[in-house]
Amino acid sequence: MNNYQIHINSLVGYLLIFGLSSSPNPLAGQIVGGVFIERGLESSGDREGIGGELGFEVAFLPIDVFASGAHFPSTEKAESFRVWSIGTRVKIIPIPIVGPYIVGGLSLTESKISNLETSHSKEGSFAGVGIDLSVKSMKIYLEGKYEFFDEGEAFARLRIGASVLWGGLGL
Repeated sequence: MNNYQIHINSLVGYLLIFGLSSSPNPLAGQIVGGVFIERGLESSGDREGIGGELGFEVAFLPIDVFASGAHFPSTEKAESFRVWSIGTRVKIIPIPIVGPYIVGGLSLTESKISNLETSHSKEGSFAGVGIDLSVKSMKIYLEGKYEFFDEGEAFARLRIGASVLWGGLGL
């Protein structure tokens, strides 16, 4: 882990502690599920993909924990790939309706060259910022993040999505 990743992990930890001490919400949670469109800004060209995510929103903490998967189909210049992520969104300022947040977590990218039936994968981490608009049980969000890999590579990604919240699970 490089120094930048250590600083990101520390920042997320401090924000969780801040959220524990400042959140006025009752002890409850909700399941969050949705779809998104993601644009990868890479050296081989911009790529569009589609994906889905499933997670859990912890209401008494300003955090969401999620797992997501995105598929980027092959183009003339590049192979197809999938990105699997596990992460956390931490609300910076818990405001009703509009919620700015930071996001961070781990990812696994699997690339596949279709004509050769070969594939390779690489592990990484990501960090970014976003904003969501919540109305009743619907959430629309816009998120920008950087994905970092051990080889020193970094890619920017822009995601827009919609989620549905259901539950009201008591904790």
